[in-house]
Amino acid sequence: MTLAPETTPREATGETAPLLEARNLFKVFGRAPKDAVQRLRRGQTRAEAADAGTAAVIDASFSVQRGEIFVIMGPSASPAPSPRAPTSC
Repeated sequence: MTLAPETTPREATGETAPLLEARNLFKVFGRAPKDAVQRLRRGQTRAEAADAGTAAVIDASFSVQRGEIFVIMGPSASPAPSPRAPTSC
């Protein structure tokens, strides 16, 4: 998941700063996740970096404002140790 970068600074629109903000996140499972992230940042595809690990998240960014409900959800077949509860700010 990648969200387009903001083109107008929040200060210019009168919005307040987010309660939670994350930029350029990667999550890779496997034997060499740091190597996989470096390769993905250089433009390799998931398939090209697969020998280093399985990329679950590539360059994701998001922010959560006060009062918003934010949920991270994977495919229904994705293995998860337990359901993820929504986060409310």
